[in-house]
Amino acid sequence: MAAPVDETQVQALWADLIKSPNVHWPETPLLGAFDIFSDAVKAFGANAIRGAAILCRASIDGACLLFLVYSKSERAANEWLIHFPLGLDGKMRDIPWSELRGGMKESGIFSSAELREIDRIREHGNAAAHLIAKHLKWIHGAIRSRGQGNRPNPWSLPTETWEDLQRTRRVLERLGVAIYEDKKNPESARPGEERA
Repeated sequence: MAAPVDETQVQALWADLIKSPNVHWPETPLLGAFDIFSDAVKAFGANAIRGAAILCRASIDGACLLFLVYSKSERAANEWLIHFPLGLDGKMRDIPWSELRGGMKESGIFSSAELREIDRIREHGNAAAHLIAKHLKWIHGAIRSRGQGNRPNPWSLPTETWEDLQRTRRVLERLGVAIYEDKKNPESARPGEERA
């Protein structure tokens, strides 16, 4: 069993994320995702564990979407282009997680293991958002397997959510630096500058 998390550790998650000017700056396109993560930290600090799990998922989804649709403009350092996800009818469309995940995988920002951690954060957030239905499925599976099943209990534990908060902070930090350095837009590199 992990040691309890104290308030200082919880608040340090947010403070550590925003202290880097390469992660959090006034014009960052990820500002909305950072705000959601700030709420996740506050929810966890108030012992609203399932609320924190849902907000971690929301910040992951938002940060990935923003990372994929924003790119730096060539005209000004603080100007951004937004590549709106449009359907054939010209209207904004919702982007399913499978498509966002595919874009993140293609970007090369995260390893396969890191993408699995992101999937786990999303699963915990989904379980919290759809808790009663997941709980009924868990009970059903346990009864059908006569207690021999290996279905995880859908109720988020504080330890899992604390780990999700830490992982979410790392994801946001990585995406913040990548968008700041325009890592997904290799054609905008200056002559003689290598892109990772």
